[in-house]
Amino acid sequence: MKKLLLVVAMLVSLLTSQTTFAAGEEPNYFSNLSSNWGNVYTTFYYGSNGGIFFKDGNVHVNPLPYGLMDQGQIYSICCYHEKLYYSTGPEGSDIPQPVKIYSCDMNGQNNILLADNASAWTDIYIVDNALYYTAYSSRIGEGAQGYNGGIYRINLNNLSWKLLVDGNVTMEYCDGDYLYYTNYFNIYAAVDVNGSRVVSIDRNSDEFDYSLFIKGDKVYYISDNGLYVRNRNGGNVRKICNVSGYSDINNVTENYIYYSNIQKCPTVNYSNYNCNYFAYANCVSRW
Repeated sequence: MKKLLLVVAMLVSLLTSQTTFAAGEEPNYFSNLSSNWGNVYTTFYYGSNGGIFFKDGNVHVNPLPYGLMDQGQIYSICCYHEKLYYSTGPEGSDIPQPVKIYSCDMNGQNNILLADNASAWTDIYIVDNALYYTAYSSRIGEGAQGYNGGIYRINLNNLSWKLLVDGNVTMEYCDGDYLYYTNYFNIYAAVDVNGSRVVSIDRNSDEFDYSLFIKGDKVYYISDNGLYVRNRNGGNVRKICNVSGYSDINNVTENYIYYSNIQKCPTVNYSNYNCNYFAYANCVSRW
C-alpha cells in the first residue's frame, strides 16, 4: 500500500509540474495597445492598403509621448515597470528591413536602443525582466543583408543579450518558461528561456494558433459574436461578453481585455491621411 501511495504521489507531482509555470509573472506582450496603471497607450500602423488606428470608445486612450514618432514607424509598444518599450523601423518600405527595439521613460525621455536586428511584425514578449524577440533574417528572400535570424533574450537589468535559437525561426509565444517557435522546415518546437533544452511540440497546440490570445494559463478568443476564455490547451470554456462585427483582441493585461471592432472608414481624412478601416477601442474586465 505504501508503494502504491508513493507511485500515485509521484504521478500527481509530475502532472502538477507540467501544468504550472515557474515564471514569476504572466508574459507582457508587445502590441498596438498597452496600459500602465490605468493609462492606455496606443499606436497606429499603415501601409499601401490604408490603415488601422484607434478612436476613443469606452477606453481613454493616451497619445504616445511627443517625439517618439521621430524614430520612424512604431510597430508595437509595451508598458512594463514604469518604462515604455517599443519597436520601430522605416515607414512605408516594401522591402523587408530589420527594425529596432527601444526603451524609454513614460514621458518619452531617456531612449535606450536595446536591439537593432529585430524582425518586423513578429511577437515580442517581456517576462521577469527579460525581453524575447525574433531577429531579422536575410538568409531567405530579398532585403537587408548580413542578418542571421534567431531568437534572442535581453536581460533588462544589465542589458546583456543571449542567442537562444539560431537560424530562420519565428517565435510564436513565450510563457516565461519556454519559447514556442517554428522554422521554414515546418518544425514546431519549444526551447527553455536559457536556450539549453529543446522539445518537439504538437503543431495543433494553442501556442501556434494565430486566432488565440494566450495569457499565462488562459486562452482568449472571439467566436460566434462572443469573447471567450478557456484553459490553455482545453477545458473550462466561459463566455465573457458579446461582440459585434469583425473584432480582434489587441491585448490582455492584469485586469482587462482590450479588443477592437474593425469597421469601414467613412469618407473623411484622419491624421492627414486617408484610411480604409478604423478600430474602436473597447475593454472588458478580465475576471
